[in-house]
Amino acid sequence: NDSQKMWIQKCKQLFISTHNYEFFNLLKEMPTSKGFGYDKKNKKEIRYFISRKVNDSEIVCLPKVYDDFKSEYHYLFEQIFEFSKESPSEKVLIMPNILRRFLEIYTLAKYPSTEEVDDRATEIWNNEISKRICKPFHYFSHFNNIDRIGQHSELLADISQSCKELIKQLKKDKTHYKALQATL
Repeated sequence: NDSQKMWIQKCKQLFISTHNYEFFNLLKEMPTSKGFGYDKKNKKEIRYFISRKVNDSEIVCLPKVYDDFKSEYHYLFEQIFEFSKESPSEKVLIMPNILRRFLEIYTLAKYPSTEEVDDRATEIWNNEISKRICKPFHYFSHFNNIDRIGQHSELLADISQSCKELIKQLKKDKTHYKALQATL
């Protein structure tokens, strides 16, 4: 329509600063003029980020993770999904925390309660599946024993199986899984 054409003609570059991630995602969905600030080769807008340091700031290209995912939840799912297909992976040491965070969000959404993540997972699946998924992330995301600092554990091998079991369980939640797959 004419008002949209006027906006495109008058506005060659737009600066919006926000701390609101939902608003940021809404802006990403708006149509672009494909003019200045548009990467014609990759057919994407170019977005920037203010990188703050102690006594300095600079404008840099927006990190890919902010542009590619609508939420932390979608990012975490993608990490778990990709890790469950790889073997072995260099991400093995960070996966327990990724798994924990994803399960905290998923179980709270599926079973809103004040219970701990394990109890919510048991309520959603059963005790055996819950333990299978949760055991490795508990061991590796809580460093409460000084003896564990200098050694690896055989539970490292269980992290991949936990992720695979989680993906298997998510597939049973067909609508939710389909929506998660659409974010990849």
